[in-house]
Amino acid sequence: SYGLHRTEVFAAFLNGVALLGISAVIFYEAYQRLAEPPSIRSGPMLLVAILGLVANGIVALRLGGHEHGDLNLHSAYLHVIGDLLASVAVVVAAVIILATGWLLIDPILSAGIGLLILAGGFRVTREATHILLQGVPRGIDLAEVASALAEVPGVQDVHHVHAWSLCSNILAFSAHVVSCPDNEAERTALRCKLEQILPERFGFSVTTLELACNHTCDGELLQQFTHGLIYNHNHAHNHPTDHHNQ
Repeated sequence: SYGLHRTEVFAAFLNGVALLGISAVIFYEAYQRLAEPPSIRSGPMLLVAILGLVANGIVALRLGGHEHGDLNLHSAYLHVIGDLLASVAVVVAAVIILATGWLLIDPILSAGIGLLILAGGFRVTREATHILLQGVPRGIDLAEVASALAEVPGVQDVHHVHAWSLCSNILAFSAHVVSCPDNEAERTALRCKLEQILPERFGFSVTTLELACNHTCDGELLQQFTHGLIYNHNHAHNHPTDHHNQ
């Protein structure tokens, strides 16, 4: 019902895993070449590396600046940057081999590129996994969000607070709000105030708020569980509720 936004995250996860696999292959090839350096035709090697450098440079320039806020594009950008760095390494290695005949420079530079690709692949895979497992979005403090809602006049308590990401740039939020407005007009006005805070201050674009009237609520401080769940132990669950989905 939220759409297919998770497709972006799943694709980024696959890209991240692919980057980890590519780095492993590079390490293996570098080890093989360190153990037994092969004969290298440095002239054709330099020509092909220059062509690859130009092609990857063009793609990197086209993607640069567009990958922010899109995890899948970011992972694709890392692929291109890895290829670009590999082309640079091959050019440097070809020039050194042409000038000195030192063949070990090839696997040494390859191992360095492998480390860079490994670091990028790990970051993408970790972020995609965090989103797929519905972790709290980076930079969001649930206690801070709950406190901001609780500061609105008319709000007695905020609990059952949840925040997650649909994809890298769409954040979702849900919570129970204890409030006892005198009439429906006040209830609507209160809900509008709360729903204005969530996108403006915290960047949430999908919100679900449940307003409940609890006459026994004594306004005690919010209590935060270790998993980021805000819950008031004295809240009674048998009062009428009003559901709203945006």
